[in-house]
Amino acid sequence: MIPRILKIINSSLTFILLTHVAEVLYGTISYQPLIFLNIIIFPFLKCYILSGICGSIAEIASNENIVFRREYFFRNAHKYWILLLIFSLCPFAVYFVSFITIGIFDIIPFDITYAMFSLIIYYLLSFFIIREKYLRILNIAPRKFRLSTKNIIFLTSIYLLNIACVNIAITTELLNPLVLNILNFCSLYLQILMFSYFTVLILDHYPEIYDHNEPAKELFLINPLNGGILSGLSYKLAQLNPPPVFAIFKALTPKNYKIREFNLLFWRKRYFKKNKLIAITCFTSNAFEAYALAKGFKEAGSTVIMGGPHVSFLPDEALNYCDSVVICDVEAVWLDIIKDYENNDLKKKYFKPASEEDHHKVNTALLNLSPRNISGYLETTRGCKFHCDFCAVPVLSNRTIYKRPLEDIIALIKKVKTKYKRLSFIDPNLFSDPTYAKKLFIELKKLNVEWGMQSSIDIAKDDEALKLAKESGCFSMLFGYEIIADSKEKEKKGKFLMADKYLELSNKVKKYGIRIKAHFILGFENDTLKSIFNIWKFSRAIMPWFSSISLLTPLPGTKFYSKMSEENRLTNLNWRRYCLSHMVFKHKNLKNATLSYVYPLAYCFINLTASKGGQTISLLSLFSIILLTIVSKYYFILPNIK
Repeated sequence: MIPRILKIINSSLTFILLTHVAEVLYGTISYQPLIFLNIIIFPFLKCYILSGICGSIAEIASNENIVFRREYFFRNAHKYWILLLIFSLCPFAVYFVSFITIGIFDIIPFDITYAMFSLIIYYLLSFFIIREKYLRILNIAPRKFRLSTKNIIFLTSIYLLNIACVNIAITTELLNPLVLNILNFCSLYLQILMFSYFTVLILDHYPEIYDHNEPAKELFLINPLNGGILSGLSYKLAQLNPPPVFAIFKALTPKNYKIREFNLLFWRKRYFKKNKLIAITCFTSNAFEAYALAKGFKEAGSTVIMGGPHVSFLPDEALNYCDSVVICDVEAVWLDIIKDYENNDLKKKYFKPASEEDHHKVNTALLNLSPRNISGYLETTRGCKFHCDFCAVPVLSNRTIYKRPLEDIIALIKKVKTKYKRLSFIDPNLFSDPTYAKKLFIELKKLNVEWGMQSSIDIAKDDEALKLAKESGCFSMLFGYEIIADSKEKEKKGKFLMADKYLELSNKVKKYGIRIKAHFILGFENDTLKSIFNIWKFSRAIMPWFSSISLLTPLPGTKFYSKMSEENRLTNLNWRRYCLSHMVFKHKNLKNATLSYVYPLAYCFINLTASKGGQTISLLSLFSIILLTIVSKYYFILPNIK
């Protein structure tokens, strides 16, 4: 039982560390008005954080949730912080009454008094959370249970260790600040451990709760992290939404399935379960992680379906790790997969282009979901009118453009706008069909929403379309410039023929008050290191809201990948490096080793100096550093750690 409890607690370790950091910062404040303010505020803040942690731990221990998520934390904190505050006031009341009556506590600090009551506080908190979350909902009467000798010994040990940590931290003079912080963290961790132990003990006497929270039919939706700690941390900090395909699964999956989401997580072994249906979406850059998870779930005894761009182009590679592969669209085949799964008759490959009827069926089902689930799946068209050789979008859409009925789109937006006033369309190029786009803008104009989109810059050639877009609420457009005006890539024609007018068209968009987000690519045939400076200079001329640059990458399924493969110019097939930030083919003018150092600097420099948003971030960061330096110098006494 102890390993299980420790795994659960460690899921919340980030929040426990943040609580400890808050305590440390609270203890360093020496400015008198702030001290008075924190004496009032901090106990409430600590109760809020601890109740969020404890409530989330109870959900994980009961199998209601598997992952410790931020939204679960805040939901539980909001619901239970007053309960924890009331329990925490009990030792204060005893301390105060004893002090004014018999004076026995005048030599015992309050922190030690609190530690002495911690066992009772966390037992009561555990019981009341379980009662509120499960016993009342499932109409289960509370049951009595006895602690075994082993339980008593363990709880007593934790309890005494907590008191010892607090006592040493408070009573020992000249204690090294680092040791003091370690003792305080250990005390906090032991308190959470007490709560978790009580929670598991209580839950084990109610098997009905486990049965309720883990039904026979479950679907796990997984979007793996890209490889590498730094990229993983950047995705976690960005708090990216789940991929749009999750909304399709939620809409089409029968209601008797419980759906759990795993979006961009650092994976833990306890997430692997048996007898589950697993759907993993796979891009090239996270293919290795996706395959590792597929293998782990198969070994645990679950059935794994994989889909996404990478496995659509390399299905046989994926089938080495999973049971079935969905090639391209999932809308037309998902219900067939569910049926075959339940009949134990899964096919190796599923491929069927989605029809208008399939999309309409998805749209109708989406209307039964919450606005939060729908907001990530506002797609009007699928495909792109340009067939760039480095892009997989045209290949995935079979070089056609599918347009969803406007009435379906408007119905979704009307539901989403009940919660969100600012929307984003996920189309790779919403202006692929100008006539359709104008009709959409006219309908959006009636809804009073703000929205953003990705588009080709030729929308600025159409005054009517640009005016309608602005009047209908468009606040931003993401343009894939890819090249600059003097690039020789214009010879490839397509959208690159507009390169000479990029600046003129961009200024036209900005005159309408629409923000521009710019994207450039480095690594085309004639690019050199000087191209980085040229991109920076061009971005400065456009001055978009944000500007980003990526490295040209031969993604499987594209013409560019086939060309590099045929010419034997691919340097490796390490899919983790196919993330648009590594050079994975032999370039005539650019050395891969040089780019590995230059590219991160170029990316940051271009974004932070050649865009309005980036310049704002740079100035705010500089101002914050200066302000923090001044404040720390005059208002804080920071401990010296030898």
